[in-house]
Amino acid sequence: MNNSPIANYFDVPEEFIPYLAELFADFGELGTDPGIICQWMKAICTESPIRKVLDLGCGKGAVSIPLAVELGVDVYGVDAYRPFVESARIEAAKLNVAHRCCYELGNIYDVVKVATDYDLVMYLAVGNVLGSLSEIVAQIRQTVRDGGYMLIDDGFRTSESTIQFPHHEYYVPYEETIQQLTSCGDKIVREQVYSLPYTRAMNDRYNTWLHKRAAILRQQHREFNHVLDQLLERERQECKILETQMAMAMWLLQKPKYE
Repeated sequence: MNNSPIANYFDVPEEFIPYLAELFADFGELGTDPGIICQWMKAICTESPIRKVLDLGCGKGAVSIPLAVELGVDVYGVDAYRPFVESARIEAAKLNVAHRCCYELGNIYDVVKVATDYDLVMYLAVGNVLGSLSEIVAQIRQTVRDGGYMLIDDGFRTSESTIQFPHHEYYVPYEETIQQLTSCGDKIVREQVYSLPYTRAMNDRYNTWLHKRAAILRQQHREFNHVLDQLLERERQECKILETQMAMAMWLLQKPKYE
């Protein structure tokens, strides 16, 4: 077991961590569609003002920066990988919203324990870092005000049996997924289930980027050939699972206005 949460998350040796930034250089969002989220939040803003946004596992800010640009929200984003945080800061400055966006290196375990009164918390394509969906909701809902919103991008199992693949064992069928999402009494106000063609196109795009960057890394750092082989094989297996045993989805939940 690696001591680094980043090494554990990406399942790579600690000495490979500095090269993840180059491997994922072409990636903005990781599976989440910023356009859909901006549409949803514009509609929500007509009913309930969204001013403060918490972005857990913010990555490069690919979702929260557009929200700052289009809706004028204030963003606090946290990620455990320094190069992603630095990229988010640079992009926010480039789009003239650095004054609205604070991106910091940190651990989302710690943030959910102390953050409060946000209008919206986003947990997008982070996986089971905080546990099952019911455990995730129980933790992140503490960071939003009464009547506030939680945006979760994840998925559910379409196969009959448990998925035997690291970090995918926790996926359950749709009905049970909905039960977990609403286990704390919150209401689902928006849902987007991604189609199989959408998922395939996303996987093809991501794999093209990964293989291109991996080829460059192989030339520069041959000592990591085996690491790249393993990483690309895991990615191939995961893509197959996403296309044959799962459906990717996104949900917007609203916390009751008075608890």
